[in-house]
Amino acid sequence: MEQRRPSATRGKSTRSPEWEAVQTEIIEHYHESDWHNSDEKNFVDTKIQAKRVIGLLNTLPHKHIAVVSHGRFLRYLVGLIMLEDHFSSYTHEQFLMHTVLGNTGMTICEQDNTGRWRLVTWNDQAHLAE
Repeated sequence: MEQRRPSATRGKSTRSPEWEAVQTEIIEHYHESDWHNSDEKNFVDTKIQAKRVIGLLNTLPHKHIAVVSHGRFLRYLVGLIMLEDHFSSYTHEQFLMHTVLGNTGMTICEQDNTGRWRLVTWNDQAHLAE
């Protein structure tokens, strides 16, 4: 599961006072690595998950691998690829605010023979053009 929201917000409208109160509290504590409202994934939980995905990709023998993801989790993967140990809740917040992702865009990352990753293409949507 790429993201897990607090169970208290499940089934609630994003415009409901309960949902808005929980989201406000989560945003206020976003940079606190050990804070949770309840049972949701916080930044650290999702960063660990993204590290596991990259670790798994590193073990696969295939030359080309397609990963299908939602935009928020993609920013975790690319953030870790680009910034490695320097990827933090602060840099993730910047990724969220300053990167645009359209639906079905292709982001391409390559790994060289030393194991270093690089971002090649960000959210290319040329395949949608007629």
